[in-house]
Amino acid sequence: MLTHALVLVADEPYLPHAKSLLVNCRRQGQWDGECCLILPPSIDATDFTARGIHVLHNAEPKHYRKFAIMDKFFSKWELMLYLDCDTMVQAPLAPLLYELEWGTLLADREPFNIRHAFTHWASEEQLKRPESIALLDELWDQSDPEAHQFNTGILLWHPGCMPERGQERLLALRDKLAPVNTHCISGTDQPIFNLVYQGRFRQVRSTLFGYWRNVWDQSIVVHTVSFYAPWIKPPTNHQAYMNEKLGRPYHEVYQENLRLFDETFPRK
Repeated sequence: MLTHALVLVADEPYLPHAKSLLVNCRRQGQWDGECCLILPPSIDATDFTARGIHVLHNAEPKHYRKFAIMDKFFSKWELMLYLDCDTMVQAPLAPLLYELEWGTLLADREPFNIRHAFTHWASEEQLKRPESIALLDELWDQSDPEAHQFNTGILLWHPGCMPERGQERLLALRDKLAPVNTHCISGTDQPIFNLVYQGRFRQVRSTLFGYWRNVWDQSIVVHTVSFYAPWIKPPTNHQAYMNEKLGRPYHEVYQENLRLFDETFPRK
């Protein structure tokens, strides 16, 4: 069995971001494991596989393509690391691999609970619909609404320890909860992950990764979120776009890594 792999999810507009992040993981993160991409079927995998990058095609809408990280395709690896494309690695990734407890999902905890995912974004009218009331009543009979919600932008797990048919479980719950999963209009994957894997999530130490406002100099991965994503060219002297550890704007590191994609992942 192979040891560890990194997986990113992208579509056509996000391909440059995924390429830059792959190089970022190799260069700044000193990643020595395998690299994988989950892409829509419309993107030809030939160029990536020729560079030694594993590709899994998935036809789900972009808000739910991340469910494919639980596909049996990844069972060949002992450990998986998933990163959202709006993250940046600023130190070697190896220490992260030793933080993961067997049978858990390592993630950063949100400042709110699971109930928040289904009530904060919904209108009062939506919440009062009989279908919504019935769905949420059934949901809270089976799950703890006060449980902490975990962010799914950075995840580590052992595929061999996760329940079988994980992707199918996620898709089935997504379809069932569609009337009350209203964030981004069409819903989002995070509350579904939290429900299917409730009890398996573990809080990462704050010095290892987290949102850009909360990271320390010791942090390994910064989750910038889309407002300050590495591909956004910063306004003059705006501190939020500056990576203090690397001593450069995120955008500058992003552009440099994107230029180095062919060199870092040459065709074989």
